[in-house]
Amino acid sequence: MREIFFSFFLVILLITGCCGKDITDEDQTVSGSAIVEENRTEKQEDREDTINKESVPYLIKKVKDSSVGVDLQGNLEYSSEMVEGDDSSYYYFREKEKKIVFYRDNKIRVCEMEKPKGEIWGFVKYKDCIWLQMEKESNVWVAALNINTGQLQFIKEIDSPDIERVVLYRNYFYCITDENHITRYNLRGKKINAFSIGKEKVDFPDTAEMLLKKQVEFQKIVDGKIYYTVCMSEAGGTTKIMRCGLDGSKQEILYQYTRGEEEKKWCRRLSSTQMTIYHNYIYILDVYTTYGSFYRIPLHGGNIEKITRRSVEEFSLTGNKIFCLENGKAEGLYMITEDLEVEKKISEEQQVKCFVVGDDNVYFANKDAQGIYKVSIKGYVAPEKLTDISVSRLYYSDGCLVAKKRMEEDERKIEELAEYDIGPNRDYAPEYCWLNSKGNIIGVLENVKLKKSKYFYW
Repeated sequence: MREIFFSFFLVILLITGCCGKDITDEDQTVSGSAIVEENRTEKQEDREDTINKESVPYLIKKVKDSSVGVDLQGNLEYSSEMVEGDDSSYYYFREKEKKIVFYRDNKIRVCEMEKPKGEIWGFVKYKDCIWLQMEKESNVWVAALNINTGQLQFIKEIDSPDIERVVLYRNYFYCITDENHITRYNLRGKKINAFSIGKEKVDFPDTAEMLLKKQVEFQKIVDGKIYYTVCMSEAGGTTKIMRCGLDGSKQEILYQYTRGEEEKKWCRRLSSTQMTIYHNYIYILDVYTTYGSFYRIPLHGGNIEKITRRSVEEFSLTGNKIFCLENGKAEGLYMITEDLEVEKKISEEQQVKCFVVGDDNVYFANKDAQGIYKVSIKGYVAPEKLTDISVSRLYYSDGCLVAKKRMEEDERKIEELAEYDIGPNRDYAPEYCWLNSKGNIIGVLENVKLKKSKYFYW
């Protein structure tokens, strides 16, 4: 009996020992897996946004050699600012002896016209005309000035006064109101049709509260389609990327996603969305009051990708590089490879006011101190200081860097006027300088002074 009991006790010990070893090994394996998974999760959260990660379906074919609509740059801060034309040159005008004279690049004269009775609110060079948006007695006019003849081809009064944008594309121009009503005209000013975007078919009408929460933004015309976004602007709301034909037909949702928990966490409310199509992606910059969330959506299916965890103020896409300016106190300039494998700060310790990409270089201006710097895109080296000029904006055209000089005294005065809803004289313009790649000034466009007698009351 004693032998049987001893044998039974020994078997129990053996079983317990084996089970204990198995359990111990299992505990170590589970614990190890949990640690690895936690680290992977932390790394993933550090790199990716918290927006809904539902798989993106195949959306559209690759945009290659695309034709893109050209904005008639209305509502400029000053009507004589530089505006990029459809040929990538920059155009501007000056008033001389009761005439308006248009120039491009380094003071190359283009054409002139008699000074109109109304105010010029915007313009752009498109095909063989300078297109103008003017206002006279609270009415909006669109006109086409032929570059070759110097004659107005037509001048057309637009029915709606609340025009937000005018976009030229192929043989038409599109007038978009602040309520996203679009009227299409041919290039002779004949009205073709009118339609609205963002008016979804629902079982109940939009309430006033809903209209405040929902914002529709016309984005671009690309390859014969109008692209726009419909956003529920409250924290954690949805965004729809939509498109339709040039006549407003076949309005369709390309993709809809829910913006993530980080919006709710920081109580962010969407103020605007910037969208562009480049290579195989739709790039989206969601702009909040003090934050910009930057990500992209693949055209051929996959997942939404957070491009950077940094707050982004503006971006530029060139070749296989992404350049973005950080928003906030740091205000660094970053270069990111298109595969998102490399993200590098290229401004080093400088705080950046603005930047522009030109040929094989990136040029940026220091925010607080004077100075323009150059960084090579090919094989990164430390920023090279070109000049001590203090600037508020940079352009690149015809192989030259163009600097809009910072006019500090004027800017302070303009800010004071803005507090009383007063603007500067419409022909006011700061000084511009043209620089070569070595930073030498090769041309100067003198400023047009602030004139108290011509201040503009909004």
